[in-house]
Amino acid sequence: MLPGFGFPILNMNPGLVAGQQILLNANALQRVMVSTPNTLVSVPLPTGASVGSRPTPMLVPPGMAGEEGNNESPQTQSTTTECPWTKHETAEGRVYYYNKITKESSWNKPDELKAPQERQERSTAATSTANVIWKEYKTPEGRAYYYNSVTKETTWTKPEALNTPAAAVEDVVIFFLYVDVPHFSFSASTATTKEVKKEKTSPKEEVKEESEMEKAMKATLASMTVPLPAETKVETAEQTVEVQAEDNEQDLKKRQAERFRDLLRDKYNEGKISSTCNWEHAVKHIQSDPRFRILTKVSEKKQLFNAWKVQRQKEERDEKRLAIKKAKEDLEKWLQDHPKMKPGLKYMRAREIFGKEAVWQAVHEDDRQDIFREALSYVTKRDADLNRETRKRNIKALAEILESMDQITYKTTWAQAQRLLIENPQFADDTTLQSMDKEDALIVFEEHIRQAEKEHAEIKEAEERRVKRQERKVREDFQKFLQQLHKKGELTSMSLWSSLYPVISSDPRFDAMLTQDGSTPLDLFKFYVEELKEQYGQDRRVIKDILSDQKKVVQVDTTFEEFSKWVTSAEKGLVVDYGNMKLCYNSLVEKAESKEREAEREEARKKRRQESEFRHLLRAQQPMVDANTEWTAVRGKIEKEKAFLVIDSEEIRLKYFEDYKRSLSEACSHHHSVSKKKKKDKKKRGKRSDKESDSESETREKKRRKKRMKEEKDSDDEKGLLFFNRCDCFEMSSELFSLTYGALVTEMLQDYEDPKQVNIRLDKIGFNMGTRLADDFLAKNAHVPKCTDCRQIADVLSKNAIPAYLGVPATVSNWSSGDREFSLIIENNPLTELVEVPSSLSALNYSQVLAGAIRGGLEALHFKVYSSVIENPTNTEIKIKFDHILRDNLPAGEED
Repeated sequence: MLPGFGFPILNMNPGLVAGQQILLNANALQRVMVSTPNTLVSVPLPTGASVGSRPTPMLVPPGMAGEEGNNESPQTQSTTTECPWTKHETAEGRVYYYNKITKESSWNKPDELKAPQERQERSTAATSTANVIWKEYKTPEGRAYYYNSVTKETTWTKPEALNTPAAAVEDVVIFFLYVDVPHFSFSASTATTKEVKKEKTSPKEEVKEESEMEKAMKATLASMTVPLPAETKVETAEQTVEVQAEDNEQDLKKRQAERFRDLLRDKYNEGKISSTCNWEHAVKHIQSDPRFRILTKVSEKKQLFNAWKVQRQKEERDEKRLAIKKAKEDLEKWLQDHPKMKPGLKYMRAREIFGKEAVWQAVHEDDRQDIFREALSYVTKRDADLNRETRKRNIKALAEILESMDQITYKTTWAQAQRLLIENPQFADDTTLQSMDKEDALIVFEEHIRQAEKEHAEIKEAEERRVKRQERKVREDFQKFLQQLHKKGELTSMSLWSSLYPVISSDPRFDAMLTQDGSTPLDLFKFYVEELKEQYGQDRRVIKDILSDQKKVVQVDTTFEEFSKWVTSAEKGLVVDYGNMKLCYNSLVEKAESKEREAEREEARKKRRQESEFRHLLRAQQPMVDANTEWTAVRGKIEKEKAFLVIDSEEIRLKYFEDYKRSLSEACSHHHSVSKKKKKDKKKRGKRSDKESDSESETREKKRRKKRMKEEKDSDDEKGLLFFNRCDCFEMSSELFSLTYGALVTEMLQDYEDPKQVNIRLDKIGFNMGTRLADDFLAKNAHVPKCTDCRQIADVLSKNAIPAYLGVPATVSNWSSGDREFSLIIENNPLTELVEVPSSLSALNYSQVLAGAIRGGLEALHFKVYSSVIENPTNTEIKIKFDHILRDNLPAGEED
């Protein structure tokens, strides 16, 4: 139906049936698809026979009469080239298409599979749809304007779409076709169509909907194969005409209402009406406009006016809210960027400064305070970030400048550094750096000096290591020189410095030793000779093995040259020190002499026994032998006795007989003078006792007391050493060990009666014990490595020493920051088992002997430490603090 006319124009030309039917099918399809989503609608096209036999009434736009439709089937227009698209069906029977080249699948029928008629119909439908979008109207004065039914836009300028021939034919084209939708009844389709409401869409959305509609239309047209009966087509066409008429009438009312609203908006923009004026006031200003007469009913106009007022009031409120929001945002940004906005600024002061500014006055007082606080917080944070970045930059820049200045060393003072910085061009040109905080600058300088001192210390330490290494090499060269002298036989374990000094002092390695600190050539000489002497035991065993293999025995008359030939004839005897060989020779000769003397003594004893037995034999003779008895008279009586026969020589028998007679005569003379001698001795003793004075007796008594006290003190050490030596000799149960140690402490308490003195004595006992146990520990634990720091010492004490001598483990804890102080925790101390110290002896450190033993053992290993005992109810804590290394006692070669 054309605008301004109430009747349709019929076109009886059957040639345009196909193109007209496509648009009507699309319209019907869109309505049905909106009402029944996810449902495939099939709208069949009428065949060529039906078109030719039964013409359909329709409205035909001018210029379309006489056009013929193309009734060729798609099969006759297929291309001869092979198409990449193939048709397939899913398990549900739905058709889809697959491209063999691009490996792409699509539900829509590709253009390559469409017939030319289908592509032409699509183009015609798109052109007709585009032309219907714009419509032309005229004002009562006769001026033409144009209205877009999609975007609701009105313009005085003729759109370009209407300049095309297809658009200039008619404003609206309505086709009436016989259309039927399978699987849906007419009543359902009509009801669904009436319920569908068109929504406002943008041009982009409209294009998208048309594209989807075209795709659905293509799929629907592909399934249109069966024509409808004639009666059904006529009935469907009539119903479609009624639905179209209702839709056009509703669309017209919508356009009229929109035009009236445009009128109200224009008058509002001109300031003639407002959102608060009444209808009578508004009529005075809008009734002269031609758009006022678009609507005929006053009630409709008034209803639209009231609806516009409500909408406009809402928009004004939104605009006011947005204006307030914008004013707040402008004020906040203005405050953030204002140079007078400083951290710490008070609101009252800010109101005095900014009170006359328009941007300040545009915001309410309460909102102003909130915005000011937020802006102040932002400025404070911004300035803090800026200051932080500036401070970081200044610190980095100053550090780089100090690093680049060679004049600043680890000895440079801050005052000197300031003068040097002023002369530095890089510092002088940087104004930001010159305003740097003095404290920060001093911190940077301090860190730089500390780093310089560290580097200097590293250089100094490296130099010291180099010097020590050089000195060690000099000592090693001198030791090699001594070894050379030893190989030549000039230096032995019996050599003296005075005898070898002329030889040693003539070597340049001796002069090199004099130019450095540390061990002197004499020290190294003594150490080397001492090592040779310590090698004596090994050399002696080698010599004995050689003599045993050669079955040689050293006699008293064996010479040293002969002895040395025996030793050096064996290969292993070549390494024996010449001095040790001499000592071994002297020892073996002394041993031979001792054996010879022992044999002589044995022979003398044998002779004395023989003489004694012979005397007993003579004394037993009857009559008794006296000084006048002859040998011949006695010999016959005793010649068969054993004591007579064991004597080899007759001369000896005669000598023994004469000696016996002489002893008898001497005994007789001595018997008569014994009484006189005893009387003289008794008189002498009496005189000596009378001469002793009282002072001498007192002196002797003092000496005896002093000696007794010294013996008592020494007895304490002896008791402790004896106690621990016994523990080393055999394993003792913990109970017996505890009781024995308790008896020792109890006895010392009785002697001294002072717990502090007992602590001192226990520490001394432990110290002496530790010095002796150190060598024993090293001999039994040769696998333990050399300790170089406190942590290694703690590990050896806790894991090796204490378990070895106490039989219980210990744990290390309470390390100091410099790793120079730690504690040994003994959970099950065998000394404190079955022991309860009374409260009166709280000053007694019952296990002080352990602290002394650890101190003595470490001092024997050249570590000076301080140790103390803390008795706890559950464990025993031994605190150990490292002091220094006893370098004076270190062996040669271990100074490093």
